[in-house]
Amino acid sequence: MKIKTAIFFTFFILLSFNACGKKEKITQNDLTSSVQNTQNKNYNFKLQDLEKKQINLAIKPNKWILKQYQGKVVLLDFFATWCPPCKAEIPHFNKLREKYKGKLEIIGFDIGTQDGKLDNPSHIKKFIKKFKIKYPIINSETTFKLFTLANNLNPNGAIPFTLVFGKDGTYIDHFVGAVPIEMIESDVKKALEEK
Repeated sequence: MKIKTAIFFTFFILLSFNACGKKEKITQNDLTSSVQNTQNKNYNFKLQDLEKKQINLAIKPNKWILKQYQGKVVLLDFFATWCPPCKAEIPHFNKLREKYKGKLEIIGFDIGTQDGKLDNPSHIKKFIKKFKIKYPIINSETTFKLFTLANNLNPNGAIPFTLVFGKDGTYIDHFVGAVPIEMIESDVKKALEEK
């Protein structure tokens, strides 16, 4: 009986902490339906991380090009400060970034509170300090737009949601929910080997 109970609780915990759902308000914001499909569209965004560093993002069919990181593999991680699996991924992302220093960049996009509002910048800065995040974090209205642009890959709006792009900005893969870091690293290695 104890073994069955232990198995049940282990299974329940794994299900509970694999991904956090977002309320419909986040994924169904006021963007038009044409913006939600990037197949034949081009977009340009001027982003700014919490350290006030500007990051230019050009979205083209099947490519998301971060001009400051051209020639590097890029992971875009959509997360929230209230999401346990998002918090669990942070140390793994820090280690991955350190391991592939100069070849890989990770950018975190805070999608805000559970009721669809932006996190207060002082709250997210405390979160960065507490979890020792070593990669740029963006906390702006643009995060919601980018999250929605990728909704064909993540229609339920679950987080963490990670996108992997090659050295030229070509889409490689995506992950919905917490996954073993080895899966992400495998895509990073493949992308680094591409010419």
